[in-house]
Amino acid sequence: MFILPKSAGCNLEISMGIWFFRVGTMNKGRIDWMGIPPPITVETTNFIHPLHPPFFSVIHTQPITGAVRFHTNSQIHSYTVLEYSETATFTASSTKTRYFVDPTRGYFDCEGLELDHTYHIRLASPETPRDLPRVSADALSSWIVFSGKRPLAFVKPHGAQDQSQKKRDAVILKEANESKKPIRFGSQSEYTSYLAAKARNTGERS
Repeated sequence: MFILPKSAGCNLEISMGIWFFRVGTMNKGRIDWMGIPPPITVETTNFIHPLHPPFFSVIHTQPITGAVRFHTNSQIHSYTVLEYSETATFTASSTKTRYFVDPTRGYFDCEGLELDHTYHIRLASPETPRDLPRVSADALSSWIVFSGKRPLAFVKPHGAQDQSQKKRDAVILKEANESKKPIRFGSQSEYTSYLAAKARNTGERS
């Protein structure tokens, strides 16, 4: 794969054979593919250049909300390309491609994953670490492949304030339910608090 700067066109040196290719644009963290043109036949004496490994290594992976995080501990400002698919062969029709710029945080995120699926994910970087290309084409490295990855489910955060509110609601509802007599309130504020606590409790059970 080559990442190209904005230009009217480019020449790529490729080796002899029948080539299949696709072209896309980088757009806000993802690469939008514009279809797969027919194969082309190349007659040349060029040989395939061996791909270099990525400039980083993945220390460990971490499932996060709706994504998988790849920790590299890299302190270099750079970007990487990530592809994820439900198939191990990364068939073009079932593969989505994203890119992630790392300003020295030391990790990359593969976002947009659905909770019901297990994914195969692969990462590649420019052969020399750098920012997004400006004046020259970047040949990407060989892929690092990970299989059997799933994101964490989205959960509603419960902070300390939520827990305190639940405790206050429990006290109000307990006093009201344990009373043998009709409920009496000392003020409009107490009555309003009771109605709010009752509404929150009903909403959580539903």
